[in-house]
Amino acid sequence: LYMVTDVFNFPNPFDKGTNFVFQLSNDADVKLEVFNVSGFRIWEKEISGVQGFNSIYWDGRDFAGDRIANGTYIYQLTIRFRGSFHREEKVRGKVIFLK
Repeated sequence: LYMVTDVFNFPNPFDKGTNFVFQLSNDADVKLEVFNVSGFRIWEKEISGVQGFNSIYWDGRDFAGDRIANGTYIYQLTIRFRGSFHREEKVRGKVIFLK
């Protein structure tokens, strides 16, 4: 059974940086994307996720390295489980930046 559980970011709201944490039932390729409320992707990171606890840190900067504006952003975690015949999970949530 391939599952992702316990997805959240802490702290939320944040001002310096936030950690996106999640649990995986199996090793997977993971992509975290952050979008503004207009739907534009402003940041992303890919990691090799491992079975168990995983964490991705975001410093609240966009692709250009600029600090983002105060407000609500949407994140999407895409998990592609290895050895699962292309099993994929997507989890979306909200992250709030307050300076």
